[in-house]
Amino acid sequence: MYRRAILLYFFALTVLPVSVIAGDAVTSALERLRTRTNNDRYVILEAAPTDKYVQFTSENGDIVYDFPLELALPSGVKGPFREGRVSSAAPPTVQSVTRKRYISEAEQARLENLLQKRRLDASVSYISLMDEQRRIIGWTAAIHSKYRADLSTAESFTTTVFREVFQIRERWTIRILEN
Repeated sequence: MYRRAILLYFFALTVLPVSVIAGDAVTSALERLRTRTNNDRYVILEAAPTDKYVQFTSENGDIVYDFPLELALPSGVKGPFREGRVSSAAPPTVQSVTRKRYISEAEQARLENLLQKRRLDASVSYISLMDEQRRIIGWTAAIHSKYRADLSTAESFTTTVFREVFQIRERWTIRILEN
């Protein structure tokens, strides 16, 4: 009987779509993120087996949700890039770029609606991508703002994004990726 209980516990941890255990793991990952000092720190919560995800970063100890929307770079250009915030609501002017959309315009509209309902910032910001000589060669657009809610709600927030924004209907599990 004891062995069966252990097997059932393990099954719930690895296979069930959403559980209290997953919520604790998400909260722990975000707490660790707060203390990291590397420049490219992140926690990605992925709806496996889909390619949809919610990304969190950390700025000055604050947890920040970060939804990449679009990337524009000249064909064949590879990083690393320097980043610079752009304060305007329009992308920098760059010649001959190839654009890649991370989420559809319909998903972006649903995301903005969800963030507004939760009273979270839903504004789009642009980040300039610069080469080694600090010339702007491209840009990326994202909805990027502090996650002002309690970290213990991040798992339910992510689940809501998967269901309402990405409209994932099949079974999925939260896979946690962190650096």
